[in-house]
Amino acid sequence: MNQENTDPTETDSNAEDNTPIRVLLVDDEPVLSQIIKLSLEKLGNFEVTLVTDPLIAVDKALEAKPDIALLDVVMPQKNGIEVAYSLRKTPGFEELPLVFLSASVMERGDKYWLNTDEGMYKEVKDDIVRSCTLLEKPVMLDQLIEVLEEALQRTLPIKR
Repeated sequence: MNQENTDPTETDSNAEDNTPIRVLLVDDEPVLSQIIKLSLEKLGNFEVTLVTDPLIAVDKALEAKPDIALLDVVMPQKNGIEVAYSLRKTPGFEELPLVFLSASVMERGDKYWLNTDEGMYKEVKDDIVRSCTLLEKPVMLDQLIEVLEEALQRTLPIKR
């Protein structure tokens, strides 16, 4: 006779906790992005797809099927905001949680300010940016984990 497992510690969410969280990291700074990738993967439950060329970010997202994307804001050829728009227009990624990473953006209250090439800050009045989380570089791992947990709306099984 087959008996259903009635152990309250065995839940579907526990099974899901063993599944790696797929992260798409789009950043043109190879050293910093490699540090973020290795740091997350060392924790054991992240699978990071690193993209240093923002022009191929959507193609790599289609291959990797990420749970969340980390996007550098200031990149050559295509900035993180443009990558975010491209992702949002791609079927399957309309609701993908996005986290922007940048040393050139400041968050003050409910407004974002982008450092322009001229060294001046201008207000970002972009709904995609304003609806996402912003992390200022340099990124601390504990802070990144908190932001990932918040963006994914769940507690991550991470040994800290």
